[in-house]
Amino acid sequence: MFSIISIRLAAERLMKTITGPVRMKRRVTHSDIAAEAGVGVATVDRVLNRRAPVSKPTAARVLAAAEALGYHARGLLRSRVDDMAPAKTLGFILQKKSKWFYRTLAAEIARAVAGLGEIRGTAEIEFVASLSPDDLSAALLRMRGRADAVALVSVDHPAVGRAIADCAAAGMPVFSLLSPLSSPDVAGHVGIDGRRAGRTAGWAMSRFAARGGGVGILIGSHR
Repeated sequence: MFSIISIRLAAERLMKTITGPVRMKRRVTHSDIAAEAGVGVATVDRVLNRRAPVSKPTAARVLAAAEALGYHARGLLRSRVDDMAPAKTLGFILQKKSKWFYRTLAAEIARAVAGLGEIRGTAEIEFVASLSPDDLSAALLRMRGRADAVALVSVDHPAVGRAIADCAAAGMPVFSLLSPLSSPDVAGHVGIDGRRAGRTAGWAMSRFAARGGGVGILIGSHR
C-alpha cells in the first residue's frame, strides 16, 4: 500500500513540474476593452448596450479591441456596430439585360453595394430593353420612393431631363452612369467624360503623330 501511495504522489509531483499549476483564464472585461481601444468604459457600455450614440469610427475601435482580446461577447458587439450603419437602397437603371456587359455590371454593382461598410446597402437594379426616352423616364420615376439615390445609363433627352428634375425635387438624387447627361439636375457622373477624353486624345495625336493625315473615329452609338 505504501509503495502505491508513493508512486501516486511522485506522479502528481511530476505532472506539476511539467505543466505547472492550473490557472483559469481571466475573462476580458469592459475595462480591458476600453484600455485597448483608448476610450472610456462608458463608451464601451454605450456601444454594447446602445445607451447613447457613438460615432462609427469609435465603435469600430471598440470592436477591434474586443476581437483582439478575445472578448466572449464580441459577436454581439459586432452586430451592434453593424446595426449602426444606416440602411440605404441604391437604384441602378441599366440597358438591355441580354447584353453580357450589363449583366456583368449588374453583378458587380450588387457585390460592391453589399460590401459597403458605411451603409447597409441594397442594390435595386432595373434593366430597360429599349433606348426610348419615355421608357427610360418611366423606369426612373418608378424608382421614386424605392431608392435613396439612383444612377442610370441613358440617352441624353429632354424627357429624361424632366424625369431627373422630378426625382431631384422629390429628394432622390440622380447620377448619370457611363454616359454623361446634360441635365442641370444631375447630382454627378460616374464614368469617363467622353468630351474630355476626346480632347485629350486629339491633343496627344497632335503632339506625337509623326506627320499629318486622316483620322479614324470609333464610336459606340450614332447618338
